[in-house]
Amino acid sequence: MDTRQCIEDIKAVHEHWESFWGDGGWASGDAAELLTASRLDWLHSLAGCLSLWTEHGGEDSSPGKLILAWANLGALLEGSLMFFLSVFKHNVDETNETVEGQRAAARLERWTLEQLRTFYEEHVWIEPERAELTDWILQVQRRRNAIHAYRDRELGTVREFRDDLIKYLKLIVNLEGRIPYPEEQYGYPILIERIRQRIA
Repeated sequence: MDTRQCIEDIKAVHEHWESFWGDGGWASGDAAELLTASRLDWLHSLAGCLSLWTEHGGEDSSPGKLILAWANLGALLEGSLMFFLSVFKHNVDETNETVEGQRAAARLERWTLEQLRTFYEEHVWIEPERAELTDWILQVQRRRNAIHAYRDRELGTVREFRDDLIKYLKLIVNLEGRIPYPEEQYGYPILIERIRQRIA
């Protein structure tokens, strides 16, 4: 898949999330309150920044550029995983599970990417996607953490970053396909369906 098209599709999904869910969507109670405060507009803006690392000399594999590229993708990944759980906050609350010593019902908006990865592995992903997605999220998490100085980390390559953009697009389309919408009131964006077909 062409990288430029991939980024445009990522932006389109985030624009859709911002426009429908940015003010709570049709969620109710705590979920609507959490979504209203979620700053989905920032995620949309971050999606637009991905081209900074792939265009205008985007083959530059300098450590600084790769570190910022992974930080950008890592922030999007964390935000998207959090967004999906926010839509289903009542289900998350009902699990009564412990994540790193805290009840899942508490402080959802404060979870780290590590906590999100663990929760998805145990409660969201199904076979055969569980192992593959869990490992991929961990890899992005580790490369994103290279933003912290004084710790040697494996940064990967520009090609790997481009490949991971496609994986990220597939992940958010996967999540989007699981989100409920009021069909009688809401016409599903044809653009999202076209994206789904492109990555099938």
